[in-house]
Order: sequence, then structure tokens, then C-alpha cells
Amino acid sequence: MANEKILLVVTPSVQSGELTAAAHGLKLQDSRLRIVVPAIAKSAMSFWMSDEKSISDARSTAEQAGVELNDHAWSVEASAGDSDPVIAVEDAIKTFGPDRVLVVRRHRSNGYKASKLERINEMLNRSVEHHLVGVA
Repeated sequence: MANEKILLVVTPSVQSGELTAAAHGLKLQDSRLRIVVPAIAKSAMSFWMSDEKSISDARSTAEQAGVELNDHAWSVEASAGDSDPVIAVEDAIKTFGPDRVLVVRRHRSNGYKASKLERINEMLNRSVEHHLVGVA
């Protein structure tokens, strides 16, 4: 749909190039794209040690995602979000009002946070499309 507003939630574990490879299947053409990368700690130890690494990783992933998908959508805005993926999505929905919500994560990622991402559609009572990258 032309000028569709799409919220794309990307986990920090998504690696450079994986979004470009997945872009066609995400159907982003002619959309206004808002990318949010939750500042998810990669391990329990890193969560307790410092949020700064998680925030830095999320910002870096958001920047890279914006660059990768810039040619695949009409407009692209990307940023880091809350460390709780549900709160990150809720915040983005309130400020952006998307028509579609997509979650892109690596096949093997932090189990607890991945299960939260898989349940976002139930928690928000909203349809969410899930896409895995890095599947062997």
C-alpha cells in the first residue's frame, strides 16, 4: 500500500547486511518506515554491568538499519528504544501510529527477550509480523 506507515522492530543482534537481504520479503516499498531497536542486553551479565553498552549497540544497529533500508522505503527514521521490547514498541506506536508492525530478529537471540517479542501481538492486542534472519 502506498505511503503505508510501518514500524520495524529490529533486535541489536541483527547483523549488517541481513536487513538488506530480507527487505524484499518485508514489503517496504513506498512506505514511511520507523525503525526501533530495543536496547536489549546481550547477556544477563551485561544487563547488570551497564546499560550503556546495550544502548550503544541499539543505536549502532538502528543507524545501520536506516542506511540498509534507505533505498527500500519512501522515508526512513531509525532510533534506539527502551530495553523492554514491549515498551519500545508501545512508545513507537503512540508516537508513530503505524499501519503495520514488523519484528525482525536473528534466529538465535536472547531467549527471554525473544519470547517477549513473539508475544508482542498478544500483549498489545495487535497483529505483528515476525521475520527471522540468520537462519541456516
